[in-house]
Amino acid sequence: MMAYESVEEMLDSIDESRNRLLARVGNLNEAESEMRAAPDAWSVAEIMEHLSISEDGVMKLIGMMLTKAEAGGGSAKEPARRFAPVSIDHFTERSLKEKYEAPEFIRPRGGVALADSIAKMQQIRATLHGMRPRLEAADLTNARYPHPIFGPLNAYQWILFLGAHEERHLRQIETTLSEAR
Repeated sequence: MMAYESVEEMLDSIDESRNRLLARVGNLNEAESEMRAAPDAWSVAEIMEHLSISEDGVMKLIGMMLTKAEAGGGSAKEPARRFAPVSIDHFTERSLKEKYEAPEFIRPRGGVALADSIAKMQQIRATLHGMRPRLEAADLTNARYPHPIFGPLNAYQWILFLGAHEERHLRQIETTLSEAR
């Protein structure tokens, strides 16, 4: 089980996921980015568009939960503190066995270049890293918002979700590229 006790550990973990994702898609040409495993499946570019839309929404959510926690006095006296271990392993294990349909608001629209989705994702991740001092100073254990499938997640779990979501779609990209050839 992977459990995290600091914002630094969580950011390192989701950045590792991001690096694996970018290593796989970063050098794809346009034709490869448009490959599909099946006619009704998302292309690699559409998967990345979905990730960029989703991450943008999760970042807004994390920002909202952080602001609310700060306003409610949910800040720790010592920045960079450790907290009770946080994990989303049970959600990740569940997602390996289940197929999900993305809600309409995070489905790709198509026509977005792979490079544009990557750039948007990098910008969003930079924003998250910029929030790090605030994230480390706040107690976000009780800042919760429901995930449409997994139910209530606290802000720390939402951060971890970013990496798990990318890992899930990296597997989908691998399948797409191997089946489309």
